[in-house]
Amino acid sequence: MWKEGVMKKEGKELRAILSALSDLYISLQVIDLTTLASETVKTDFPLQEMGAGAAFQEQFYEIIRQVVAPDYLQQMLDFVTLGTLASRLQDKRQIAVVFRNKQFQWRRACFIRIDEEEPLLRVLYAVEDIENEKAREHITAEIASVLSESYSSIVYVNVADARVYPLWISHVSEKFARFLRQRPVAYDVFRTYIDTMVYAEDQAGMRRFLSRKYIFDRLDREGQIVYSYRTLRDDTLVYYQLRIAAFDERRKLIFAFENIDQDLRRQQKLMSELEQRSVLLRGLSKEYSSVWLVDARTETVSMVMNNSNSETTNAFIKALKGKDYYKITNEYIDRVIVPEQREEMRRNWHLGNLRDKVCKDKIYTLNYTRLTYEGKRQHYQCCYIKDADADSYEYFICGFRNIESTIQQEQEKQRELDAARKAAEAANEAKSRFLFNMSHDIRTPLNAIIGFTEMADRAPEDLAKQAKCRAKILSASNQLLSILNDVLEMARIENNRIVIDEQLVDMQEYLRLSTTIFDVQIAEKQLTFEKHNDFQHRYLYVDKTHVSEIFINIIGNAIKYTPPGGRIVACLRELPGRKSGECIIEVVTRDTGVGMTREFLQHAFDQFARERTSSTNGVQGTGLGLAIVKRLVGLLGGTISIASTLGEGTTVTVRLPHRIGTAAEIEQQSMKRSDDAQLAGRHILLAEDNELNAEIVIALLTEVGCKVDWAQDGRICAEKLQAALPGSYDLILMDIQMPHMDGYETTRYIRRLPDKRQAGIPILAMTANAFKEDVDNALAAGMNGHLAKPIDIPKLMQTLKVLLH
Repeated sequence: MWKEGVMKKEGKELRAILSALSDLYISLQVIDLTTLASETVKTDFPLQEMGAGAAFQEQFYEIIRQVVAPDYLQQMLDFVTLGTLASRLQDKRQIAVVFRNKQFQWRRACFIRIDEEEPLLRVLYAVEDIENEKAREHITAEIASVLSESYSSIVYVNVADARVYPLWISHVSEKFARFLRQRPVAYDVFRTYIDTMVYAEDQAGMRRFLSRKYIFDRLDREGQIVYSYRTLRDDTLVYYQLRIAAFDERRKLIFAFENIDQDLRRQQKLMSELEQRSVLLRGLSKEYSSVWLVDARTETVSMVMNNSNSETTNAFIKALKGKDYYKITNEYIDRVIVPEQREEMRRNWHLGNLRDKVCKDKIYTLNYTRLTYEGKRQHYQCCYIKDADADSYEYFICGFRNIESTIQQEQEKQRELDAARKAAEAANEAKSRFLFNMSHDIRTPLNAIIGFTEMADRAPEDLAKQAKCRAKILSASNQLLSILNDVLEMARIENNRIVIDEQLVDMQEYLRLSTTIFDVQIAEKQLTFEKHNDFQHRYLYVDKTHVSEIFINIIGNAIKYTPPGGRIVACLRELPGRKSGECIIEVVTRDTGVGMTREFLQHAFDQFARERTSSTNGVQGTGLGLAIVKRLVGLLGGTISIASTLGEGTTVTVRLPHRIGTAAEIEQQSMKRSDDAQLAGRHILLAEDNELNAEIVIALLTEVGCKVDWAQDGRICAEKLQAALPGSYDLILMDIQMPHMDGYETTRYIRRLPDKRQAGIPILAMTANAFKEDVDNALAAGMNGHLAKPIDIPKLMQTLKVLLH
């Protein structure tokens, strides 16, 4: 009746709960504390019918005595005493105790409330099998012990807050421990570790390996990832290995640092710990697919364990007859090992050789190649270890495993090292080639500048000759500037310092102005230059600087390499864009020039690539033009292709995407432009330590009516500004690299002056420091703008007008 009553009270809900719990526990009983009676839902041992009342407690005790191991008996008897259960469960949902049964299996017993209200009427008694849980705890403890001896440092990173927590730091890693105490955030810890402890040549690779994206991308594909690197200790390179693995559902990352110079010593230490055969067998079974016991006295061999999934191995084992060591090894050699290694393996596996090797080295490892039944080659390894139970070297434990993946990893690592070496050699070769090209190409215009300067000095009264020399000096200077610009542009591209700056332009006006710069060169060579334009949208967003650079290079090459009287055709047409609001402008440039050989065409976009033929030897250039064009086209999201035939000409096709604009946007843009401010009468303070540069700037500004004061360095500049009445100077032109106070320091000093008019004076950087970070540094120091030397006069004037408006 009691059982019926319990089940009826909660009905389906209680049945569902008990059904779910029966999957988690090996024994379940519902106990009524008022009647001292029970309902057995599930049990893992035979139960005689337990009565009710006072007899129930005694029968419960008797079952515990039958089941629980002696060491845990008293604890369990106290636990199942029902008289004290209500007080023990007060304010608790459940109580539990861990014990071992008489089969030494781990169990956990629990009392769980059924009723929420007081007094406590019913409980659920449940027993859980925790054998696997205890095994995992034991394995975890063993792993932690092994790791602490194998690794010099083990830390984990909490991914959520990027903090680093030490798990194991050896005494030899005290420096690393200091990093953790000073900078517990992962970025700072590993950056400091790399900068101060990792060998310089390995630092870049280590930084890439430790990037968050790289780690998680690799861990998505692999269970753990490893990186080998070097540290410099007492002027000696020491090889280390960093192993990273994720746990706790990838909320934490383990970082284990291992000194792999000590591999042999660590192996020997491990072997000294494995002095029991059972431990040896267990260790081998984890690493090796099959394990065998060799008795050298009786010359027999027997299989201890096989978990190989290799059809070749399993078929060979299935066909084995007897235990004769030499018969089995010879059969294995003849049937499985590749022919060229068979005789060597017979000598290696001879028992006399095994005694010598294992006696000397304690562990004897052999790598060999075997054939599958399909004829495929595989790399295998066998390992012989002295049986720890044997007093002499007459018993050996031997393990076999497939090391194909390990060999492939080593080969891949070697290929990576070879690739890195070739890349380094290529970089050195490129440097040498660069210096050779620059030496030749820079000397040519310099010789012209020097030579024509000397010629002009020798004829001071001959004005016609003076004008001719100046023109040629200017031409050579422009050529030298072009070379330097090409080199700097390539450096900016390779260092990702190119900034895309699209502006809305009127295509009709833009195309007219873009092609007029070639008129003089075309006229001088008597070339025919045809232009065909076919576009539907007049207003497009264009990065004028870089698009102009692309086509100046392409059309410039066509002019340089087309003989006098030749023909150049440039056809522009609009194509549909890849997305709404966009079009593609295709420009095809054809010439009747000298063309290229098929072999050179494959390297046309390489840096410093110039074809040396009788037709091109007189043409000046660095060989960087097309390399720059290729990279700029790619940065703008376009494509470029070249077709050429030697002696017939070259066709270059460029396609670039552009956003489509409107006439209304052009008008709005024009309204935003500042009206030109007049420069006449403006008072400018020039900070420039180079007298020649100062003379040029003063002459240019004086021509447009400016008054210029010259300060030879930053300190003099600050003194002149403070000595003058506030508002006397309208603007400062500031060089960067100057003695006493550089441009950045001077600007910061001026911005801190107490007089607001002096502190707020516009300052324009005008310097040879022309990279993007130089612009950023100038603005960060408080300057209002930046112009690169050599001076672009129209740009200087326009910038001055804007700043002085």
